[in-house]
Order: sequence, then structure tokens, then C-alpha cells
Amino acid sequence: MNFDISYNIEKVEMPIFQTMWTERLDKIKKDILDHKKEFPETTPDKNLFCNWRSNWNIHHTDSRFVSVSDFFEMFAQELGEKFLGSYGTYHTVDMWAMTYEGNEGAKPHCHYPSTLSIVFYIDVEENAAPICFGDSCCKVENGLIIAFPSSCIHRVPDNYEGKRICISANLDHIPPP
Repeated sequence: MNFDISYNIEKVEMPIFQTMWTERLDKIKKDILDHKKEFPETTPDKNLFCNWRSNWNIHHTDSRFVSVSDFFEMFAQELGEKFLGSYGTYHTVDMWAMTYEGNEGAKPHCHYPSTLSIVFYIDVEENAAPICFGDSCCKVENGLIIAFPSSCIHRVPDNYEGKRICISANLDHIPPP
């Protein structure tokens, strides 16, 4: 069956949430770099242009990252209850780590069909690329966590020299019983 589908891009307001988590940055950075040494082959991704990317489910394949996934789920639940009126729980569907050299980024993309996407900046040099949503760009820093609806198109410009290490995740909402 072929559907007659029309496509429009509308400018709408989307919530972009931020928090900071700086307590374990050195340990998490070491875990990412150790994981990268153990699994040096990058996982291909058509949206990203980065030096290295882990597998899609690092939280399932490497126990060092379970606590990060747990933190993301607690953060998502709190912002869901406080700002979105969504009760229930959030479950980490995908989670991956990345290392970027200078002049590497991501083309415009979204993480649909997940509910919420998160980027956690572990180690960011001063002149690292921001993350951009439409015409707005957010300067990134060590410990910054940004969460946004997964359908929100975002990008990372590739014309910045600074290196960065981050973890991203997609979470799905599970309604209360």
C-alpha cells in the first residue's frame, strides 16, 4: 500500500533540559578510554563523523556503564514528572560512547522513535563544538547533561577544533500500570 504523505517542517517550541553531573567524570572518562582500547573498532553511524563510537548498547555489554544508564533513567523520570506530566518509568534502549577529534560533528538527525534522548559531556576542550537545535546552539562543558525529545532534530557543527568525549542515550517511557 502506498500512502499519499505530505511533509512540512514547522517551527515549534521544544523543551531542552540541562543538568550537571560532575562527581565521577575522571572515572567515566577512564572507563570510556579503556573500553575504546578493548574495542578499538568504531561502530559505523551515518549521522556521526567522530573518531570512535562504541556499540549501541554499551550499558548491556560493559558493566562499567550501568551506573550511567541508571543516572539517565532517574534524571528522565524526574524531568518527566516535573515538566512533562509523564508518570511511570524510563528505560534506556540505546547507549553509546563517542570520542571526537577536532573538526568532527554530526549532521542533522533525530532519535525517533525513542521518547527522550540524552547527551552527557565527559571531557570537553574549551573550543569544542556545541550541540545545535534549529538555529540555537548550546555551548558544552564538562559534566553537562542535555536531554530532549527524541524527535527533535539536532546537529553538531564540524568546524570546531576542540576534542570531546561524551555518552549518548535513547530512553523510552513506560507508563504506570
